[in-house]
Amino acid sequence: MNELEQRIHAYLLVSPNSNAKLIARAIGEDVSTVNGCLYENSKKGTFFKSVGDTPPHWNCLEPDAGSFSINMQVDGQDTFNKTNLHFFENRIKTIRSHFRHSNTGYGNRGQISPDASVDDVATYAPLGIAHANELQQTLEDLKKFVPNELHVLEIGCGMALSRAVFKDGDLSISSFHGYDINEQMLWYAKRIVEGGYFYDELDRVPEIKGDGLLLVNHVFGQDTVAASHISTWVRNISRVFPNGCLFLSIEPERYAPSNQGFGVFREELRKSKIRFRVNSEYTIPSQHKGRKMVRNWSLSV
Repeated sequence: MNELEQRIHAYLLVSPNSNAKLIARAIGEDVSTVNGCLYENSKKGTFFKSVGDTPPHWNCLEPDAGSFSINMQVDGQDTFNKTNLHFFENRIKTIRSHFRHSNTGYGNRGQISPDASVDDVATYAPLGIAHANELQQTLEDLKKFVPNELHVLEIGCGMALSRAVFKDGDLSISSFHGYDINEQMLWYAKRIVEGGYFYDELDRVPEIKGDGLLLVNHVFGQDTVAASHISTWVRNISRVFPNGCLFLSIEPERYAPSNQGFGVFREELRKSKIRFRVNSEYTIPSQHKGRKMVRNWSLSV
């Protein structure tokens, strides 16, 4: 399935019985290109089938067309061999077109409540891309401290776009574990990242004895994160990473809730007798006017 076919396919899964004009408008292509793709597939009996005569309406041919999924291959190639952030940005634009959203965050605040719907979560996608781009800026420094393959645990993983960032950056990932309190975020993560492990309860993450990385990207300042949650995170560090791990945090530099949350995290480390060594700390440009603070630490339990 090539990229155009994927975009049409993804749209028809949630908007079946659409004509070519509607499809073209939703995915940002001209009608003749979409029509050519649809008719070619219809003749071959591969992905799409027409319904009615003039103009025909279109549906997906697969029997499981009622469930939305994202194919991880384009033209038979592993998409991780491509520029992955660009690939996922295209997918997220498609996700937004499904739900006809134009705002860039839930309630236009840029934060998602735990009970948000799949539709609302889709509006967070552009900010997820922004956070992924910020993570990408930290990779060259991170590589200096990565011994071998990494087992990654991301707290507040959202749609798990960081997996693509690591692949783009040629970081070898043994396993990827994502935790998020929002089940609808995990709905997307499971479809975007094949082979990942996702949890809505941190206690379910298994023990990892290999080299590990704990990633927290733009989470400490979220409205839904309380001191008790951060205490739970720290309690699980010793259990999940008994041999210690790298820790990477990316937060707004001068945002009070983020700084307060990180202060709680540091105090919980002290109380739990988890030692940390600062590998590097620096700031990077962010999607906002300010900058992001990057903390690259080593944790010893």
